[in-house]
Amino acid sequence: MKFVLPAVVAALASSSIEAFTAKISPRTTTQLKAVRSSSDALVAEALALSNKYGATSKEARLAWEAVEEINASDNSVASMGNLNDECDVEVVSQDCLEYNAALEELQELLQANQPKISALSEDISKTVSNVKLSVPNASAAPQSKELQAALEEARRITAEEGTTSPNAAVAWETVEQIAARGNTNAIGAKLTEDECFLEAAQEACAALEELSRIIENRN
Repeated sequence: MKFVLPAVVAALASSSIEAFTAKISPRTTTQLKAVRSSSDALVAEALALSNKYGATSKEARLAWEAVEEINASDNSVASMGNLNDECDVEVVSQDCLEYNAALEELQELLQANQPKISALSEDISKTVSNVKLSVPNASAAPQSKELQAALEEARRITAEEGTTSPNAAVAWETVEQIAARGNTNAIGAKLTEDECFLEAAQEACAALEELSRIIENRN
């Protein structure tokens, strides 16, 4: 059993709540107008100083630096690019109203489902606590005919050619491989269904707890 849905719900809830934090705060265009008016005045002054003292004079250079600074300020005020900023205008559009309505609907939905989420998390926790992990019993594999034949062959070659002969080394290596294969089959027990369920259930509980924490912090 896979608990993908609770984790997805928690992730979506977290990202959605973070995304829906905008509020409409009216802002007039007075600031932009004031900046542009100041820029025009400084340009006129810089031109006058350039004509009077020369384009390379200290007075003209300082005047044009002031123009550059005010233009940079103008650009920083005008450069806004997300949905919160688009709704931060003097006249509230229909899209902005729908945006804030969606925020309220999301908050109400999460609050309404809080009891169900808590109950489900508690049920899963109880189920997990009742799972008993079993230790697989390691038992010696019965000696197979293949292993017995390999063992007898290794003993024969060793007796005839000696323990240091290449044939004896190969024969005993074959015995080890057959024995290792038999031991692996003997201890290769599988986990029960409840044991496989344990890890997935723990992840689901963690996801539900995270979702509950998010909702509580927003209240």
